[in-house]
Amino acid sequence: MPLARRLIETRGDEAAGGVIIADEQTAGRGRLQRSWVAPPGRGLLGSYILCGDLLPEPPSQAVMLAGLAVLDAVRHCCPQGDGRFRLKWPNDVIAIERGGPVKLAGILVETVFNQDALRGLILGIGINVNQRADELPATRRGGLPPSSLSMACGQTAIDRGELLAALCRALDQLCAPASRLPAETVHARWERALFGLGAVVTAPGATGPVRGRAAGTTPHGALLVHTDGGDPLEIHSGDVVFEWNTA
Repeated sequence: MPLARRLIETRGDEAAGGVIIADEQTAGRGRLQRSWVAPPGRGLLGSYILCGDLLPEPPSQAVMLAGLAVLDAVRHCCPQGDGRFRLKWPNDVIAIERGGPVKLAGILVETVFNQDALRGLILGIGINVNQRADELPATRRGGLPPSSLSMACGQTAIDRGELLAALCRALDQLCAPASRLPAETVHARWERALFGLGAVVTAPGATGPVRGRAAGTTPHGALLVHTDGGDPLEIHSGDVVFEWNTA
């Protein structure tokens, strides 16, 4: 992602559509300053540059577009698992297993500004592709168990090049001016792909954690949580714990 940022800062809109791929990750950054590591040759780890004509409108939908593109790509490479691949608010791609959801991919969006003007967005996308169970990190407290695409699909290996090509095609289709969808259509499609709406959640509140039910999302991607009193809370960031058996 620092290399992608440098490309935007030095090349401006000419960097649009640029992709930087790493074969392994030892110091990857996730949401809330969490780390993301991946052994060599196992995952698909990339930074995708959106600037110029590729900037989404509104920019807040970038994580939606990235999630939908990853879903399209994994469904292309593993059609047998299509119905089990979903999104988890706000930025994870998951597979629904018999014991509950497992995490396949994470997305981190970074903004690049020139003074007060948005210059570009960087989509950091990490997909567990061919990791074995012993190559995955331990489950984070309150988080989803990690898995890989090959484990979820029951395949010995998945072609990372094919997955990369499918992801780039999906991003281009969703972001290019000639084919991009209206913002309300993007939001509706993304919300339909979310797993866990209707579930009981514990979310950060102004005076401490609150418990309620995930009722939907706003057009800009905030999670709406209904509690016992008043209007639904809008959760824009922070750790939200889903009780999956209540969905």
